[in-house]
Amino acid sequence: MRKAEVCGEGPYPEGEEAEDHCCWLNLPLHVQFANIADVVTNLRRHSGSRSASATLAIRRSSYGAVRRFLTDRCNLAATLTDDDMDLLWGRSRAAASAEQAQRVSQALDAAEAFFLRLAGGNETAEGSSDHGPQLLPPGFENDFIGYRSSALQEYIRSSCSKLRGALAVQSLATGDLDSGTEMMKLWLNGGDAGLKSLGALINAGFKE
Repeated sequence: MRKAEVCGEGPYPEGEEAEDHCCWLNLPLHVQFANIADVVTNLRRHSGSRSASATLAIRRSSYGAVRRFLTDRCNLAATLTDDDMDLLWGRSRAAASAEQAQRVSQALDAAEAFFLRLAGGNETAEGSSDHGPQLLPPGFENDFIGYRSSALQEYIRSSCSKLRGALAVQSLATGDLDSGTEMMKLWLNGGDAGLKSLGALINAGFKE
């Protein structure tokens, strides 16, 4: 990336354990960056590394970065707890309550709407296009999104739907009917959510 494109003192925030994650989630959407073919650094992994010795602090820092992203970029109104983040992260297998199911579902709704907008835009009431690529670097729509728009949107929808289905089925499987039923209602709220059969429901909730 070009240094001039990054505002402030640099892309890495001070006082954050999850420096890389916070950096990527903090970058303005108009900044273009890319991988280069040359190897310019080597990463050494060992049991005494910061990543290994500060795992919990790094995870909490990542949770905070995701919370800020959902609030600032995706306009999420709900305040997510660390337990909510554990559920979204896949560290918890089922919602602990109907209220938690609602918060997590709202987070998924907000993220899905944001990324769908980036992947192609939504039609406004006036019929004009509120195109997400306007938020992205000039030319990015033509160079990358273009004809991939439909496929990207389908991937976003199916990924979010599968996670909702997984949370619903896993909550029901633990015997928690309150949160499981709430998650199921929220999952189905936007339509059939891809639910074509009992097999589709099972496949949405569990890996093969």
